[in-house]
Amino acid sequence: MVRHIDIPVRRGQPSLVYPTIHPSALVEIFRLRAASPLVPCLQTLSVDDACDYATLFLAETLECVRIVRSGNIKTFRQSDDPPRPSVWNLLALLQTRAPFVEELYVGSPPSPSNLHDILRLKHLRVLTLDISRASWPVDERARYQFFKDLECLPKLQALNIGRLLEDSRDRRAPLLAPGLYSYAFPALKSLTFRGFEGYLSKILPRLCGTPNLRCLVFDQSDMFWGRDDHPGEDEEHNFKTALSLLATTHFRSLTCLCIWDGTETVLNAAHLEPLLQISGMEHFEFLETVFYGFTDKLVQKMASAWPELETFRLYSEGTPYSQVGPTLAAIQTFACHCPKLRRLSLCLEPVVRSPEDSDPGTLHRLDQLTIFSFYTNAVIGKANVPAVARHLSASFPALLFAFIELDDWSMESEDDWMAVCRALSAGRTYEEFSQLREIFRAE
Repeated sequence: MVRHIDIPVRRGQPSLVYPTIHPSALVEIFRLRAASPLVPCLQTLSVDDACDYATLFLAETLECVRIVRSGNIKTFRQSDDPPRPSVWNLLALLQTRAPFVEELYVGSPPSPSNLHDILRLKHLRVLTLDISRASWPVDERARYQFFKDLECLPKLQALNIGRLLEDSRDRRAPLLAPGLYSYAFPALKSLTFRGFEGYLSKILPRLCGTPNLRCLVFDQSDMFWGRDDHPGEDEEHNFKTALSLLATTHFRSLTCLCIWDGTETVLNAAHLEPLLQISGMEHFEFLETVFYGFTDKLVQKMASAWPELETFRLYSEGTPYSQVGPTLAAIQTFACHCPKLRRLSLCLEPVVRSPEDSDPGTLHRLDQLTIFSFYTNAVIGKANVPAVARHLSASFPALLFAFIELDDWSMESEDDWMAVCRALSAGRTYEEFSQLREIFRAE
């Protein structure tokens, strides 16, 4: 019995379920079946926005519907997404012909009326809106109102709004002025969104009505829309404010926090300390931010505060060489306090002070860690490569893959770090190594 259908498309060609069956034949079969679903027990339907017969597969048993752009091709700004009446028709019919849909992914621009169609799907638990700012069919104020109206979905648990709240008039978003909007999602557990600088510190105070929030993902855009300046003291203040807000009672139930900063903001690592009040942290990522003052001492505080940690990714671009980052002692700190850690990524100063530092008999182990990556230009020195490799190998007995995050390595350090990677990933070909690196860097 067919329960899942995925209808891909090649650019410039009709979208077909089977190459030997023309869409017109499916339409005729649908007519002969008195408009009953072609696949009555279908649970998952994945189509692209060029498919003009997807509505034939709508059924009351559908639980998941995915609508992606043709060929799943994404451009940087996606500003050339054409209108797709087939998408509009599909979204309009969901409420009557697939009313029990629980998961919806919309990767092609809806029509203005489709926003109301989505709000009628009362069984939705997961909603993803992967639409560029320029392709939304309504203006900024209407988009903010749509986000507010999503409160009417009583079962919504995971919401990814993408660029919904980006405001083209000004990157500081007049619609984020105090008192204009507040949001309450009682059942929401996961929220993902993108925005310009200052957005996170302005959105967080408006989310106090989300008592069950467990996962927050914020992707700060690096597009300034007509501004030539770069983030500086104002943005450091915005991030400091946001991190302080996350430490308040409303967000202490978080178990997952991911912040991706495309603006390369410079922050004092001490600004992270308020987050230590979130005692149940399991997944922590703070990427592409230039941290200074990130040391073994702070690692000790974080590992002690987060004993349930499973993923930790924190590294920076352009950290001054004069700033000593975490050493190999940081790994031992995680091993002592975070036994569940499965993935670790951080800047690392490979200091091996004595033979005991690389002696497997004296090292604590992270028995569940399988992925390790580092993001630093710190120089190892060829003489220290074997000792560093032994230390890491002994600390990570279950390691599957180790790799370098940086692309722009200094010539002085590249060969030595690659030698460490090869020692930790023994037996893998260059092709396997390259493919795995791209997979894990993209996550």
